[in-house]
Amino acid sequence: EVRRVAERAERPLSISPDRQALMIQGASDRSPVVRRTVAAALVRDRHTLPGWRQIADLLVRDRNPSIRERAEWVIAQMENAPL
Repeated sequence: EVRRVAERAERPLSISPDRQALMIQGASDRSPVVRRTVAAALVRDRHTLPGWRQIADLLVRDRNPSIRERAEWVIAQMENAPL
């Protein structure tokens, strides 16, 4: 009997992807899993992401309530944060 085994490997990227551009693209993706991943990254990295507001503005209009809630929370947190 022949048994197939999936092989997996990794290699470092030789480019630096534009994280903000990828998150903006992901915020408009058809898949709610992708949009939810972007929302989670926004919550986690809101303080170090210069374009947080643009991403939040896209997600706050999402048809999925859990994604909208995350974006609304980030906006509220960042607008009430001390400078």
